[in-house]
Amino acid sequence: MPVFASLLGISQEGLDCVSVGTNHLTWALALHHKGQDVLPEFLERIDSPDGRALLDSMPVTREIYDAFGLWPTGYDLHIAEFFPYFLTSETHGGANYGLKTRRTTQESFDAMWAGRRELAKGVRPLDELLAPSEEGVIEIIASLLGVEDPACHIANIPNAGLVDNLPKEMIVELPVYVSSCTLRGLQVGWLPLPIAQLLATRAIQQELLIDAALSGDRRIALQGLLLDAQIVSLDVARSVLEESLVANAEWLPLFRG
Repeated sequence: MPVFASLLGISQEGLDCVSVGTNHLTWALALHHKGQDVLPEFLERIDSPDGRALLDSMPVTREIYDAFGLWPTGYDLHIAEFFPYFLTSETHGGANYGLKTRRTTQESFDAMWAGRRELAKGVRPLDELLAPSEEGVIEIIASLLGVEDPACHIANIPNAGLVDNLPKEMIVELPVYVSSCTLRGLQVGWLPLPIAQLLATRAIQQELLIDAALSGDRRIALQGLLLDAQIVSLDVARSVLEESLVANAEWLPLFRG
């Protein structure tokens, strides 16, 4: 929303974006301001000399918008996860796009978990966790409980036919009307085929990995990994699978033996 607001010269509170997709990969279908869809105006400006600096500050978003023709509404760091083009050796791990992969060493991973254990044990203050969140969960719960008036929020709910060309059981992220008696998602219709395929692949990947965890089937787990955009070869997939099963053996007992 800040991107839209800054280029259009409109406060964020005055804009209502209809973004649809899956968690961390959503696409702008409309942008309402005072009853008008100003998304076409935004796209016209972003492609003009006035919008060039802003567009250049989001190289991943720019590339995906140019290729697919819809504006992705997430952050570059998240968008890059869903495509095989950005976090590669050719881009120096994403550095060419201004990206930095977190916790790439065992030391950094161990430090993260050490910090979380300190929080859990009360050794470390919880102040950093008590700041307001941008997730909107408090507002959603308040509307569900009737503490706040009914409102429209961006939320993750079962598709159940809201997006025609995505699996019905898939969890989709889109505008949801929330009140004390209902959760009603926006009826979207059809998404462009390339976008729908990208999103459906994520849902199928998740289904495969759940099936693998419940069955202990290594082949199904491998298939799930092979649908991940960051897996670049069969050898890498097999290596990631075996290392993950060893690291998570306590929680995946069906894979033992």
